[in-house]
Amino acid sequence: MSASESSPATTVYRGLRDGHAYEIRARHPFLEARAELVIDGVLHEPVRERSRTPEGTEGGDAADGIVVTVQDGFSSATYQVRRPDGEGALHDAERIVVRTAWRGAGEVDVTDSLGMDAQPLRPEPGSASAAREERRAAHPLRFALVAAGGRAAGFLLPLLGIGALLSGVLRPVRRWAAEATAPVREALAPVGEAISAVREALFGWIPDISLPALPLSLPDLPDLPGWVGDVLVPAVVVLGAGAAAWRGVRRRARRLEQAPQGGQADGDGQTGEDEQRPDDGSSSPMR
Repeated sequence: MSASESSPATTVYRGLRDGHAYEIRARHPFLEARAELVIDGVLHEPVRERSRTPEGTEGGDAADGIVVTVQDGFSSATYQVRRPDGEGALHDAERIVVRTAWRGAGEVDVTDSLGMDAQPLRPEPGSASAAREERRAAHPLRFALVAAGGRAAGFLLPLLGIGALLSGVLRPVRRWAAEATAPVREALAPVGEAISAVREALFGWIPDISLPALPLSLPDLPDLPGWVGDVLVPAVVVLGAGAAAWRGVRRRARRLEQAPQGGQADGDGQTGEDEQRPDDGSSSPMR
């Protein structure tokens, strides 16, 4: 394996959100996501979420007082930005989510502190990620169908397939267990009868309390074939997932089209592409 195959190329994503400029240098290896973060021209080295302690993060790790922690996921990484308030205490601010798609492509979103209201960052022209965004904008239905298929499978497999599969696989195991434990259950039968007799003697005198039946009658509903439920549930799940994926693809393409070009944000929140270029971070290791 060559060095280029073992070390994916770095893709730079740029954009603005709430007056802050972001330059994310991401790599998209198989089933992983790694990135360096330049926020408002300052390079930040994230720390792992499990090693984060309040004592170690108070005061920030850079000139702007910002601390960034990272939590790895499946083909993704979430970077939590913590900003100091007027008294220097750190509070969760925006999140930067880096995702890996396929063949070195991916995407980067900047969300609010709850991980919602995602603002996509624009990948550098000529990259695999930029080509993927162009294909997604040109064929939104195709990407929506693929996304809907994955989401629907995530709902339907636990709901329909896994239960039926386990039921068929475990049926011989349950039969064997019943046969193997039959002598033990027969030997313990007198103990169970004695316990039932004691319970009856102690609590059998308590009368049963039942509520009177209410004179309500519901109309008889027509009996539906069993296949209706089997078809209706997957259809509703697939349609719902498809509609949500379609809206998400269209919304992302619209936000990317309307997003300003990445650059530095000055004091008024304006960009200056040629001013204050961020540190190239060449001496900084990729996390």
